[in-house]
Amino acid sequence: MGKKESPEIAFFRRKDIFCDAFNHLVFGSDFLDPNTLSEADTRSVLRDKVDQRQRDILKYAEYISEGRRYRIISGIELQNKVCYYMPVRVMEYDCRDLLRQIEAIQSKNAEAAKNQENGGANEGDNLYHFLKTDKILPVTTLIVYFGKEKWDAPTDLWGMYNLPSNANPSIPNYPTYVLDIGHLEMDKINLLSSELKLVSAVARRVIGEADDPFEFTYGMPGLDNMSLEASRLIQDFTGIKTVLRRGKKGGIDMKKKLLSIEEWKENCTAKGLQQGLQQGLQQGLQQGMKEGTKEVLGQISQMIKNGSTLADVQVYVNESMQQLEDLQEAASG
Repeated sequence: MGKKESPEIAFFRRKDIFCDAFNHLVFGSDFLDPNTLSEADTRSVLRDKVDQRQRDILKYAEYISEGRRYRIISGIELQNKVCYYMPVRVMEYDCRDLLRQIEAIQSKNAEAAKNQENGGANEGDNLYHFLKTDKILPVTTLIVYFGKEKWDAPTDLWGMYNLPSNANPSIPNYPTYVLDIGHLEMDKINLLSSELKLVSAVARRVIGEADDPFEFTYGMPGLDNMSLEASRLIQDFTGIKTVLRRGKKGGIDMKKKLLSIEEWKENCTAKGLQQGLQQGLQQGLQQGMKEGTKEVLGQISQMIKNGSTLADVQVYVNESMQQLEDLQEAASG
Protein backbone atom coordinates (compact mmCIF):
# COMPACT_ATOMS: atom_id res chain seq x y z
CA MET A 1 0.00 0.00 0.00
CA GLY A 2 1.40 3.41 -0.97
CA LYS A 3 2.04 6.26 1.42
CA LYS A 4 -1.10 8.20 2.32
CA GLU A 5 -1.20 11.61 0.63
CA SER A 6 -1.48 14.65 2.90
CA PRO A 7 -4.57 16.90 2.52
CA GLU A 8 -2.32 19.74 1.32
CA ILE A 9 -0.72 17.70 -1.46
CA ALA A 10 -4.02 16.11 -2.51
CA PHE A 11 -5.61 19.56 -2.85
CA PHE A 12 -2.80 21.40 -4.66
CA ARG A 13 -2.08 18.45 -6.96
CA ARG A 14 -5.44 19.05 -8.65
CA LYS A 15 -4.98 20.63 -12.07
CA ASP A 16 -7.46 23.48 -11.54
CA ILE A 17 -5.98 24.40 -8.13
CA PHE A 18 -2.39 24.11 -9.34
CA CYS A 19 -2.99 26.37 -12.36
CA ASP A 20 -5.11 28.84 -10.38
CA ALA A 21 -2.27 29.33 -7.88
CA PHE A 22 0.43 29.77 -10.52
CA ASN A 23 -1.61 31.81 -13.00
CA HIS A 24 -2.93 34.40 -10.55
CA LEU A 25 -0.25 34.48 -7.84
CA VAL A 26 2.92 33.96 -9.91
CA PHE A 27 2.41 34.72 -13.61
CA GLY A 28 -0.45 37.21 -13.27
CA SER A 29 -2.48 35.80 -16.16
CA ASP A 30 -3.99 32.60 -17.56
CA PHE A 31 -0.49 31.44 -18.44
CA LEU A 32 -0.63 27.69 -17.79
CA ASP A 33 -3.21 25.51 -19.52
CA PRO A 34 -4.63 22.99 -16.99
CA ASN A 35 -5.46 20.56 -19.80
CA THR A 36 -1.75 20.16 -20.56
CA LEU A 37 -0.56 19.30 -17.04
CA SER A 38 1.19 16.00 -16.42
CA GLU A 39 3.06 14.61 -13.44
CA ALA A 40 6.86 14.91 -13.25
CA ASP A 41 9.19 12.76 -11.17
CA THR A 42 9.44 14.37 -7.72
CA ARG A 43 12.53 12.39 -6.75
CA SER A 44 15.88 14.15 -6.74
CA VAL A 45 18.03 11.97 -9.00
CA LEU A 46 21.48 13.23 -10.05
CA ARG A 47 24.25 11.15 -11.62
CA ASP A 48 22.03 8.07 -11.20
CA LYS A 49 21.94 8.64 -7.41
CA VAL A 50 18.62 9.12 -5.63
CA ASP A 51 18.76 11.90 -3.03
CA GLN A 52 16.68 11.76 0.13
CA ARG A 53 15.13 15.11 -0.72
CA GLN A 54 11.97 15.07 -2.80
CA ARG A 55 9.72 17.71 -4.32
CA ASP A 56 6.19 17.86 -2.90
CA ILE A 57 4.45 18.44 -6.25
CA LEU A 58 6.07 18.73 -9.67
CA LYS A 59 4.30 19.00 -13.04
CA TYR A 60 4.98 19.57 -16.70
CA ALA A 61 2.79 22.27 -18.22
CA GLU A 62 2.36 24.08 -21.50
CA TYR A 63 1.73 27.69 -22.39
CA ILE A 64 1.17 29.51 -25.68
CA SER A 65 3.31 32.42 -26.86
CA GLU A 66 3.24 33.99 -30.33
CA GLY A 67 1.06 31.16 -31.55
CA ARG A 68 3.48 28.43 -30.45
CA ARG A 69 3.28 25.99 -27.54
CA TYR A 70 6.13 25.85 -25.04
CA ARG A 71 6.70 23.56 -22.05
CA ILE A 72 7.65 24.49 -18.49
CA ILE A 73 8.22 22.62 -15.24
CA SER A 74 6.39 24.00 -12.19
CA GLY A 75 6.61 22.78 -8.62
CA ILE A 76 4.93 23.43 -5.28
CA GLU A 77 6.70 23.14 -1.94
CA LEU A 78 4.67 23.10 1.28
CA GLN A 79 5.82 24.92 4.42
CA ASN A 80 4.37 25.32 7.91
CA LYS A 81 7.35 27.24 9.32
CA VAL A 82 9.02 30.42 8.09
CA CYS A 83 12.44 29.74 6.51
CA TYR A 84 14.75 32.74 6.24
CA TYR A 85 16.98 31.21 3.57
CA MET A 86 14.09 30.03 1.38
CA PRO A 87 15.43 31.73 -1.79
CA VAL A 88 18.54 29.52 -1.64
CA ARG A 89 16.44 26.41 -1.01
CA VAL A 90 14.26 27.25 -4.00
CA MET A 91 17.36 27.79 -6.13
CA GLU A 92 18.57 24.33 -5.12
CA TYR A 93 15.23 22.73 -5.99
CA ASP A 94 15.14 24.43 -9.38
CA CYS A 95 18.82 23.80 -10.16
CA ARG A 96 18.42 20.09 -9.47
CA ASP A 97 15.54 19.91 -11.94
CA LEU A 98 17.61 21.82 -14.51
CA LEU A 99 20.64 19.57 -13.99
CA ARG A 100 18.48 16.49 -14.28
CA GLN A 101 17.37 17.63 -17.73
CA ILE A 102 20.97 18.30 -18.76
CA GLU A 103 22.04 14.86 -17.60
CA ALA A 104 19.27 13.22 -19.62
CA ILE A 105 20.37 15.10 -22.74
CA GLN A 106 24.04 14.29 -22.09
CA SER A 107 23.26 10.61 -21.71
CA LYS A 108 21.29 10.58 -24.96
CA ASN A 109 24.02 12.48 -26.84
CA ALA A 110 26.81 10.28 -25.48
CA GLU A 111 24.97 7.16 -26.62
CA ALA A 112 24.38 8.68 -30.04
CA ALA A 113 28.06 9.63 -30.34
CA LYS A 114 29.07 6.03 -29.68
CA ASN A 115 26.90 4.98 -32.57
CA GLN A 116 28.23 7.89 -34.65
CA GLU A 117 24.72 9.25 -35.02
CA ASN A 118 25.56 12.64 -33.60
CA GLY A 119 29.03 14.08 -33.89
CA GLY A 120 29.77 17.33 -32.08
CA ALA A 121 30.57 20.50 -33.98
CA ASN A 122 33.56 21.18 -31.72
CA GLU A 123 35.61 19.58 -28.95
CA GLY A 124 33.34 21.06 -26.29
CA ASP A 125 30.33 19.30 -27.75
CA ASN A 126 32.11 15.95 -27.60
CA LEU A 127 33.49 16.61 -24.12
CA TYR A 128 30.30 17.79 -22.41
CA HIS A 129 27.79 15.99 -24.66
CA PHE A 130 25.57 19.08 -24.67
CA LEU A 131 25.14 20.62 -28.11
CA LYS A 132 24.48 24.20 -29.17
CA THR A 133 21.05 23.15 -30.38
CA ASP A 134 20.06 21.41 -27.12
CA LYS A 135 17.52 23.23 -24.96
CA ILE A 136 16.09 22.62 -21.47
CA LEU A 137 12.76 23.58 -19.89
CA PRO A 138 12.47 26.49 -17.44
CA VAL A 139 11.60 25.63 -13.83
CA THR A 140 9.55 27.72 -11.42
CA THR A 141 8.55 26.99 -7.81
CA LEU A 142 5.75 28.25 -5.59
CA ILE A 143 5.98 27.99 -1.80
CA VAL A 144 2.61 27.37 -0.12
CA TYR A 145 2.83 28.35 3.54
CA PHE A 146 0.30 27.31 6.20
CA GLY A 147 1.88 28.89 9.29
CA LYS A 148 0.05 31.08 11.79
CA GLU A 149 2.69 33.82 11.80
CA LYS A 150 2.83 35.99 8.70
CA TRP A 151 5.59 35.07 6.24
CA ASP A 152 8.34 37.67 6.77
CA ALA A 153 11.29 35.88 5.16
CA PRO A 154 13.10 37.31 2.10
CA THR A 155 11.37 36.67 -1.20
CA ASP A 156 14.53 36.92 -3.31
CA LEU A 157 18.31 36.56 -2.98
CA TRP A 158 18.79 40.30 -2.65
CA GLY A 159 16.75 40.15 0.56
CA MET A 160 19.41 37.82 2.00
CA TYR A 161 22.45 39.79 0.82
CA ASN A 162 24.14 42.52 2.82
CA LEU A 163 23.78 45.16 0.10
CA PRO A 164 23.79 48.97 0.03
CA SER A 165 20.61 50.76 -1.01
CA ASN A 166 22.22 51.64 -4.35
CA ALA A 167 23.44 48.10 -5.09
CA ASN A 168 24.59 47.36 -8.61
CA PRO A 169 21.66 45.77 -10.50
CA SER A 170 24.11 43.38 -12.18
CA ILE A 171 24.45 41.44 -8.92
CA PRO A 172 22.52 38.19 -9.55
CA ASN A 173 19.11 37.84 -7.97
CA TYR A 174 16.58 35.01 -7.78
CA PRO A 175 12.88 35.44 -6.89
CA THR A 176 10.87 33.29 -4.50
CA TYR A 177 7.09 33.12 -4.90
CA VAL A 178 5.15 32.53 -1.67
CA LEU A 179 1.45 31.86 -1.13
CA ASP A 180 0.91 32.70 2.54
CA ILE A 181 -2.53 31.13 2.59
CA GLY A 182 -3.49 32.37 6.07
CA HIS A 183 -2.63 35.98 5.24
CA LEU A 184 -3.42 36.30 1.53
CA GLU A 185 -4.78 39.77 0.75
CA MET A 186 -8.50 39.98 0.01
CA ASP A 187 -7.94 41.54 -3.42
CA LYS A 188 -5.71 38.61 -4.41
CA ILE A 189 -8.27 36.11 -3.13
CA ASN A 190 -10.86 37.73 -5.38
CA LEU A 191 -8.62 37.04 -8.39
CA LEU A 192 -8.82 33.27 -7.82
CA SER A 193 -11.41 31.21 -9.69
CA SER A 194 -11.16 27.70 -8.21
CA GLU A 195 -11.88 26.29 -4.75
CA LEU A 196 -8.55 27.84 -3.74
CA LYS A 197 -10.55 31.06 -3.38
CA LEU A 198 -12.85 29.48 -0.77
CA VAL A 199 -10.00 27.74 1.07
CA SER A 200 -7.94 30.95 1.21
CA ALA A 201 -10.88 32.97 2.56
CA VAL A 202 -11.47 30.42 5.33
CA ALA A 203 -7.72 30.21 6.05
CA ARG A 204 -7.54 33.99 6.49
CA ARG A 205 -10.21 33.79 9.18
CA VAL A 206 -8.96 30.62 10.91
CA ILE A 207 -5.17 30.61 10.50
CA GLY A 208 -4.54 34.34 10.16
CA GLU A 209 -7.38 35.28 12.58
CA ALA A 210 -8.36 38.12 10.22
CA ASP A 211 -11.37 40.18 11.23
CA ASP A 212 -12.92 39.97 7.77
CA PRO A 213 -16.56 40.84 7.04
CA PHE A 214 -18.72 37.81 7.77
CA GLU A 215 -20.10 37.79 4.23
CA PHE A 216 -16.62 37.78 2.69
CA THR A 217 -15.89 34.38 4.21
CA TYR A 218 -19.28 32.74 4.43
CA GLY A 219 -21.14 34.50 1.63
CA MET A 220 -19.05 32.96 -1.14
CA PRO A 221 -20.97 30.54 -3.35
CA GLY A 222 -19.75 26.96 -3.23
CA LEU A 223 -18.87 26.75 0.46
CA ASP A 224 -21.92 24.55 1.01
CA ASN A 225 -20.96 22.18 -1.81
CA MET A 226 -17.21 21.56 -1.63
CA SER A 227 -15.03 18.78 -2.99
CA LEU A 228 -13.58 16.11 -0.75
CA GLU A 229 -10.01 17.43 -1.24
CA ALA A 230 -10.95 20.99 -0.26
CA SER A 231 -13.05 19.79 2.68
CA ARG A 232 -10.23 17.62 4.03
CA LEU A 233 -7.79 20.51 3.78
CA ILE A 234 -10.14 22.85 5.68
CA GLN A 235 -10.76 20.07 8.18
CA ASP A 236 -7.00 19.73 8.62
CA PHE A 237 -6.23 23.36 9.50
CA THR A 238 -9.46 24.07 11.45
CA GLY A 239 -9.43 20.90 13.54
CA ILE A 240 -12.99 19.89 12.59
CA LYS A 241 -13.36 16.25 13.65
CA THR A 242 -16.74 15.38 12.15
CA VAL A 243 -17.15 12.79 9.40
CA LEU A 244 -17.30 14.34 5.93
CA ARG A 245 -20.45 13.21 4.10
CA ARG A 246 -21.67 14.30 0.70
CA GLY A 247 -24.96 16.19 0.63
CA LYS A 248 -27.81 16.35 -1.87
CA LYS A 249 -25.80 18.58 -4.21
CA GLY A 250 -23.05 15.97 -4.41
CA GLY A 251 -20.49 17.94 -2.42
CA ILE A 252 -19.78 18.53 1.28
CA ASP A 253 -21.43 21.36 3.21
CA MET A 254 -18.43 22.95 4.95
CA LYS A 255 -20.34 26.18 5.48
CA LYS A 256 -22.59 24.52 8.04
CA LYS A 257 -19.64 22.95 9.84
CA LEU A 258 -17.68 26.22 9.90
CA LEU A 259 -20.65 28.22 11.13
CA SER A 260 -21.10 25.76 14.00
CA ILE A 261 -17.49 26.48 15.01
CA GLU A 262 -18.14 30.24 14.80
CA GLU A 263 -21.20 29.84 17.04
CA TRP A 264 -19.19 27.75 19.52
CA LYS A 265 -16.43 30.38 19.60
CA GLU A 266 -18.96 33.15 20.21
CA ASN A 267 -20.55 31.17 23.05
CA CYS A 268 -17.13 30.53 24.60
CA THR A 269 -16.26 34.22 24.31
CA ALA A 270 -19.55 35.30 25.86
CA LYS A 271 -19.19 32.77 28.67
CA GLY A 272 -15.62 33.90 29.31
CA LEU A 273 -16.69 37.55 29.47
CA GLN A 274 -19.49 36.72 31.87
CA GLN A 275 -17.15 34.76 34.14
CA GLY A 276 -14.63 37.59 33.98
CA LEU A 277 -17.24 40.17 34.95
CA GLN A 278 -18.46 38.05 37.86
CA GLN A 279 -14.92 37.49 39.09
CA GLY A 280 -14.10 41.19 38.75
CA LEU A 281 -17.27 42.20 40.58
CA GLN A 282 -16.55 39.78 43.40
CA GLN A 283 -12.98 41.03 43.78
CA GLY A 284 -14.22 44.61 43.72
CA LEU A 285 -16.79 43.94 46.44
CA GLN A 286 -14.22 42.22 48.63
CA GLN A 287 -11.83 45.13 48.24
CA GLY A 288 -14.66 47.56 48.97
CA MET A 289 -15.47 45.67 52.19
CA LYS A 290 -11.84 46.00 53.36
CA GLU A 291 -11.77 49.71 52.59
CA GLY A 292 -15.16 50.19 54.27
CA THR A 293 -13.97 48.52 57.49
CA LYS A 294 -10.94 50.83 57.66
CA GLU A 295 -13.18 53.86 57.13
CA VAL A 296 -15.60 52.82 59.89
CA LEU A 297 -12.79 52.30 62.43
CA GLY A 298 -11.26 55.65 61.55
CA GLN A 299 -14.58 57.42 61.91
CA ILE A 300 -15.24 55.87 65.34
CA SER A 301 -11.80 57.00 66.55
CA GLN A 302 -12.50 60.53 65.33
CA MET A 303 -15.94 60.59 67.01
CA ILE A 304 -14.42 59.62 70.38
CA LYS A 305 -11.72 62.29 70.02
CA ASN A 306 -14.42 64.87 69.28
CA GLY A 307 -16.31 63.96 72.49
CA SER A 308 -19.25 62.08 70.98
CA THR A 309 -21.39 60.15 73.48
CA LEU A 310 -21.33 56.34 73.58
CA ALA A 311 -24.94 56.35 72.39
CA ASP A 312 -24.00 58.31 69.24
CA VAL A 313 -21.06 55.99 68.58
CA GLN A 314 -23.33 52.95 69.03
CA VAL A 315 -25.87 54.29 66.50
CA TYR A 316 -23.10 54.92 63.94
CA VAL A 317 -21.60 51.44 64.51
CA ASN A 318 -24.98 49.70 64.09
CA GLU A 319 -25.64 51.49 60.80
CA SER A 320 -22.13 50.85 59.49
CA MET A 321 -22.14 47.17 60.48
CA GLN A 322 -25.40 46.66 58.58
CA GLN A 323 -23.81 48.19 55.46
CA LEU A 324 -20.72 45.99 55.80
CA GLU A 325 -22.87 42.86 56.23
CA ASP A 326 -24.79 43.74 53.05
CA LEU A 327 -21.49 44.22 51.20
CA GLN A 328 -20.15 40.91 52.49
CA GLU A 329 -23.31 39.09 51.43
CA ALA A 330 -23.03 40.58 47.93
CA ALA A 331 -19.37 39.57 47.68
CA SER A 332 -20.06 35.96 48.73
CA GLY A 333 -23.06 35.64 46.42
